[in-house]
Amino acid sequence: MDVNMSRVPAERQASSFKNVEGTKGIMKLKKLFYSQKVAPYVFVVPFILSFSFSGYILLSQLFL
Repeated sequence: MDVNMSRVPAERQASSFKNVEGTKGIMKLKKLFYSQKVAPYVFVVPFILSFSFSGYILLSQLFL
């Protein structure tokens, strides 16, 4: 028996997830994150948080 014959085709595989109520909220959130106004902030915020946290640790160790 061929292994690929027992698999469900890709277009039917995710069909059970289409009617989930949370999908609309997730799609709205994705649309917001990918919008041209918000996307730069979504990209930059993790860097700012990591640098500020690292700076805080470095400064707190220097002034002990």
